[in-house]
Amino acid sequence: MKILHVVPYFAPAWAYGGPPKAVLEIAKNQVRAGHKVFILTTTAFEKNQTLPAGLEAIEGITVTRLPNLSNWLMWHFHFCTPIGAQSYLRQNQFDVIHLHEVRTLLNLFTLLFGKTKKYFLSPWGTLPFNNSQSLIKKLFDLPLIPLLKKKIATSFAQTEHEALVLETFLSQKQTKIIPLGIDFTEFKKLPSKLQAREKLNLDPSAFYFLFLGRFSPHKGLKNLITAFAQLEKQNLHARLLLVGRDDGYLNTIHQLIETNSLQDSVTINTPLYGQDRLLAYCAADTFVFTPTVYEETGTVCLEALACNLPVITSEQAAIPFMRKEDGVITIHNTALAIVSAIKQLAGNIPPVNNKKIQSIFDWSAVSRQMIDSYQEKA
Repeated sequence: MKILHVVPYFAPAWAYGGPPKAVLEIAKNQVRAGHKVFILTTTAFEKNQTLPAGLEAIEGITVTRLPNLSNWLMWHFHFCTPIGAQSYLRQNQFDVIHLHEVRTLLNLFTLLFGKTKKYFLSPWGTLPFNNSQSLIKKLFDLPLIPLLKKKIATSFAQTEHEALVLETFLSQKQTKIIPLGIDFTEFKKLPSKLQAREKLNLDPSAFYFLFLGRFSPHKGLKNLITAFAQLEKQNLHARLLLVGRDDGYLNTIHQLIETNSLQDSVTINTPLYGQDRLLAYCAADTFVFTPTVYEETGTVCLEALACNLPVITSEQAAIPFMRKEDGVITIHNTALAIVSAIKQLAGNIPPVNNKKIQSIFDWSAVSRQMIDSYQEKA
């Protein structure tokens, strides 16, 4: 098959979160299965830097990067403004077009001008509204939703919650639950806890809880820091390691730390990408990811599990098919619930069910399910 994946940012634009990595891994596995795979994306990369426009080959994948009219809009609002999308789509025909994320101009242009009979959609947690952008999203939905309802053959949901939301958006369209995946070969050679802590200048004997992700008001960091303040009062001597890039919330984090007198309990580290991020996972004892808006499964949670790190997460970032006995505690997103979960794990770390995790979340299994769905549709 000739497959086109449409995504607003692509490898190596890791600063934009999980979708660039997810689409890369899906595409790589589809190339290995013998398909011709193409990516339509933009030059998005960093706050003040973009990638070169034009054609590029990455591991057998043909990548076309379109320049954005505004990199500022791309970085601050994840709103792509691609130049040349209409021309590309009119000149190329595909057996399958797979859209990633939902409300993007690339998706809108693709639905209007793309040449295929088979459209598929992976929202990657971008369907729900949030307080800061709900009006913009609703306006964007006016032209987008009718096109999605008309053209999407199958939508891929990561979780039961995302499946329910998809059914609301796309009414009678078929939805399948296909979980987020990761590449487990990245985690075969891990540094020891002592080595990781030495490189990150951490206390070699403390018990660390880790958050890794963007420093954003939607990531639940206020509840997490408040929970640690309560733990300090209970003399539970745990530490919190925060690793990530600032999305405009770092000053608030510093204020929360100072207000709660947690300067000795909370460590903030700059973002770590690629193999460097493994240092953070391996240095910690437990991973905590409790966003306040629905993001569905977080890549960081699966990566933590792959590093044998048990996970505390909220319902807004549920990990399908995983339970406490597998190394995952899913909680209501309150400071009190976070405190309770942390106290459970601080004294008794459950083993991570590696065999189950790999059988469900390896990218090769995820990609096979998508290929099967592509081929089901006439």
